[in-house]
Amino acid sequence: MGGGLGVLVFSRDAAWVTRLGKVAERGGWPVEARGDLPERGTAAYERTLIVLDRSLAGVSPARAVAALRELCTGAAVALACGEREAGSTALSEALASGADETLLKSWSDARLAARLSALRDAALAADARFSADGGLRLDRRARRAYARSRSRWLALRMTAQDFELLWRLLEREGEEVGRAELSDALESAFGREAGPETVSRRILALRLALAPWRGTIESARGGRYRLAFARRRSST
Repeated sequence: MGGGLGVLVFSRDAAWVTRLGKVAERGGWPVEARGDLPERGTAAYERTLIVLDRSLAGVSPARAVAALRELCTGAAVALACGEREAGSTALSEALASGADETLLKSWSDARLAARLSALRDAALAADARFSADGGLRLDRRARRAYARSRSRWLALRMTAQDFELLWRLLEREGEEVGRAELSDALESAFGREAGPETVSRRILALRLALAPWRGTIESARGGRYRLAFARRRSST
């Protein structure tokens, strides 16, 4: 339920969940509610926005927020505080948790809707990434990559694993990235271990998929790779 563009709410406050659901649905955002935080090792979620009830965050809100960020890469995380958590000390802890926003349950529906909309828009904007030369575009939400070709965007054929590797390489464009880091990126995205052989195979497939783009994936010593825009060859 919910889908990639939806809101995932972690709360046992039924009245809050119902109210938040109505506010979000007015903006056309599907909502899914859960009464417990996910256990360690849970498969990654595809969501734009997460709203975590402070009462579920335990003694370490920062740890809870960090765990949710690992499960929902790229999602905005908001910490919702009720009357008990509205004191200055509690709010300071909430602000220091690493959440993108602190919501007060006492806010009006209009204010909540405005903050949810702003958080969602910011998360969606962060899901698009371009290469330095402007010829490669990645859409993380859809896990699609495009190359600029004759004034239009050409969709590149690649697997979800290929996309995750390309996203990490583009994140570090021009820098060398080791197989271990790329392997960790795959494991984080799909919840299963990916060895160096898997990375090597996917890199070969990625090079073929990137053929319409003027850049390439270069190999370096020590099992490292670099995404780089191909330099123009000098004419003689």
